Amino acid sequence: MSEVATEEKKTLNLREIAKRLGVNYETARRWANMKRLPVFKFNGVGRWRAYEEDIDAYLEKHKNEAATWAGS
Repeated sequence: MSEVATEEKKTLNLREIAKRLGVNYETARRWANMKRLPVFKFNGVGRWRAYEEDIDAYLEKHKNEAATWAGS
């Protein structure tokens, strides 16, 4: 019997997502509710979460916009 190694993906909460994006928590919450961010809720309930790699990919895709989000 062979064992399959499963890799745990690191998740971020909404405050961590907001900090990474350089936006206010309320802005990140609004974007999550609008489905503008790659976020999910465990079992469809609870608080917004996102996989770290998904947020990194989102930032890479939107890097030109990210400078204006942070006020640069």
